[in-house]
Amino acid sequence: MKTKNKIHKLIAQSGFCSRRAAEKLIQEERVFVDGKIAHIGQLVDENSTIEIDGISLKKEEKKLYYLLNKPRECLSTCKDNFGRKTVIDFFNQNQRLYPVGRLDFNTTGVLLITNDGDLTSYLLHPKNEIERVYVAKVDFTLSKMELEFLNSSNVFIDEKESKQIVKQLSSRKYVVTLWRGTNHHVKKLFELVHKKVITLDRVGFACLDIGNLKQGQYRKLLPKEIEKLKNRK
Repeated sequence: MKTKNKIHKLIAQSGFCSRRAAEKLIQEERVFVDGKIAHIGQLVDENSTIEIDGISLKKEEKKLYYLLNKPRECLSTCKDNFGRKTVIDFFNQNQRLYPVGRLDFNTTGVLLITNDGDLTSYLLHPKNEIERVYVAKVDFTLSKMELEFLNSSNVFIDEKESKQIVKQLSSRKYVVTLWRGTNHHVKKLFELVHKKVITLDRVGFACLDIGNLKQGQYRKLLPKEIEKLKNRK
């Protein structure tokens, strides 16, 4: 008996995109199975022909996992129409890779690069509360009251409760640990106490830390690191 899987899972496993992105493609009727329009939740035989925008999906490719120390002035995307440097420019262009989440243009630090769509979806889903650790340098030192506020249960960002741990590292540097992140989350956090983030460096993501990697350098993940990431599921 041939094994069948849900179509969005097969697309993600192929490295084409994440599960969420695959579901969107299916909803837009851009995915075909053996010549017929696919539907959400469809079970597909591994030998079936899947096409996206008229291009046949390649069979599952070897999974690749890299840890990049993202430098400043670099986009967390696969390509840029204006020719700006992206995180994928550091890698072999013959490999299909994409970043797990994003860091702002001038934010540096830990960024996981992979072609594992299944793992990517898991790590980015808010309900899984994957740990992210940042070091932020701000323009002025926080008062004791301001620091206590940021560590309280009274913090809301974009009308949603924000849970974090903020610790003072030095005069104007703070370590911020988050389990959920929105766009410009750390910057918005400090804006609540009228402080501006001058530099922001992500030093940890899930079980990964930057180690001795300099900005712009990357390395392959160790088997035990990959196993730890997958065992969080």
